[in-house]
Amino acid sequence: MADLVGTDPVLTAEFVKFLNAQVQALRKENESLKQRIDEPTFSRDAETHSSNQRTISELTERIDALKSELAEVYCTAEAHRREAALWQERYEKVKLTRLPDLGELQRKAAVDKAIRTLKEDLAMQHALNSTETPSCSHSVQAYKDFHVFMSKLSASTAAEMQSGESRVVFDKPKLQILPKAAIAACDGGFAFFGSLIQWLPAPCQNALLICPAHQYTPQSGTGDDTVNASWSKSTEWSSLVGQRRELFDTDGEHLTYAGTFLVHAGPDALQLDDIPQPTDENLVGELARRTFDPSSKSQRVKSKPYLLALDTMYKSTEDALPVHVLGLQRVGFNERFFRILRKAYGKRGKASDKARARARSETQRSTSPLDWAKVDEFLGEKRPREEDEEEIGAGPSKLPKLGWAF
Repeated sequence: MADLVGTDPVLTAEFVKFLNAQVQALRKENESLKQRIDEPTFSRDAETHSSNQRTISELTERIDALKSELAEVYCTAEAHRREAALWQERYEKVKLTRLPDLGELQRKAAVDKAIRTLKEDLAMQHALNSTETPSCSHSVQAYKDFHVFMSKLSASTAAEMQSGESRVVFDKPKLQILPKAAIAACDGGFAFFGSLIQWLPAPCQNALLICPAHQYTPQSGTGDDTVNASWSKSTEWSSLVGQRRELFDTDGEHLTYAGTFLVHAGPDALQLDDIPQPTDENLVGELARRTFDPSSKSQRVKSKPYLLALDTMYKSTEDALPVHVLGLQRVGFNERFFRILRKAYGKRGKASDKARARARSETQRSTSPLDWAKVDEFLGEKRPREEDEEEIGAGPSKLPKLGWAF
């Protein structure tokens, strides 16, 4: 076939035409196929582009809406900030002038009621006993004169304990049960007056005793019986005049022995404002407690409003409650009394140390309480000797009290 085409020009020309026709047909078919292929792709791209444009428009609108909302939130937050600052300023002002709460109002009402009751009872008592009206002769000058008298009054020159030795006889700053041997060694009795004592300036060893002039007992019954008034003149303090007492004092944490003191009479109708020395809250509170004399347990339980009312009445500048002033002259130092107390104090300290050591030992051995109870039951409790009990004074004393023991 190739030889025929190559030798026959006509046949070659026809064959070329045929090939060209086939090529043209294939080209057309190719273009048709390409067009059919390109048309869906373009359509899909157009649809995708249109969808993307719609999404972008929606997102743009949403962003603009969020920006508007954010701007509104910023405005609201700024308004709240200014409002919070205003309330904070108001709170600071109110805090400086804080009103009392309900409990404080109730306590104040109870104290005011107690003050009215106390004043009414006191006025009634004065009306029934006009002789109790304070004398005008007792004044600031009377107190000053008595202060000078006690300052110049000589104190004891008796030999005392060794220099630097501690006077502590009890660990707590309150009077406790004394050993029987110590009570027997007292020179007239013992006393602890707490905050009522005002020591005179050194080197004087004497002191002044500020004590209440009246006692108050709330009425327990009802009715119009005005004879049984609640106020009474306090005679317990004036009865101390001329007597000796072994005096205890406190250093703030412990109870100490101060010496033997003789009680002198002083001005008996003063007010706290008449005393030049500053009076602290402890003195006023002690006066209130010594003035209130409940006659029953229920009155003792309800004593707080009365104590606050008495405290206020002692500190009042008008119609304040009167006080008595007594003098305490140091006339000796009971060495035997002191040594008994110091010995008992030392034994209590050793017993306390042993108890703590035993507790630590028991904890370390982890011994059960039941086992120790059996051991104690088997061995029995070691009883102190009779002379030791007499010396240490374990338990309440059965001896009668010698004078006042405050």
